[in-house]
Amino acid sequence: MCLFGIYISVLLAGHKFLLSEIVEFRETAGFSQIKREDGVRRIAVTAEIDEAVTTSNDVLAALEKDGLSEIAAKYGVSYRFAGKAEEQQGTFKDMKTGAIIGLVLMYIVLCWVFGSFSRPIAVMLIIPFGFYWCHTWAPVYGI
Repeated sequence: MCLFGIYISVLLAGHKFLLSEIVEFRETAGFSQIKREDGVRRIAVTAEIDEAVTTSNDVLAALEKDGLSEIAAKYGVSYRFAGKAEEQQGTFKDMKTGAIIGLVLMYIVLCWVFGSFSRPIAVMLIIPFGFYWCHTWAPVYGI
């Protein structure tokens, strides 16, 4: 299977296009060196994405869905996404840790203010309902 024959789904338009129709393939001469990591040969494929047309997440999802795993299985290679995708995974992991720390600190402060361990739980359970009201009902009432 060649890269030219991979179909890419465009979510907004609902159409599928051949990769060769929307991508300009360009081979350039570079430094001829074989990179090895843990005794395994490594290559890097880089690309620029026009953010006005699509996002990197859409491209990565399309690659996963439309043939990259078939190419890897056929030729006995493995792949992983690095760069922006790797940074996003790290960012989401850090955001999850920060949210948990923030909730724990909020609970501790509320325990100190109320002088109770149960009242802060009730207050913290009400917070999601406040967000729901703000986003759904406040515009209806013109607030």
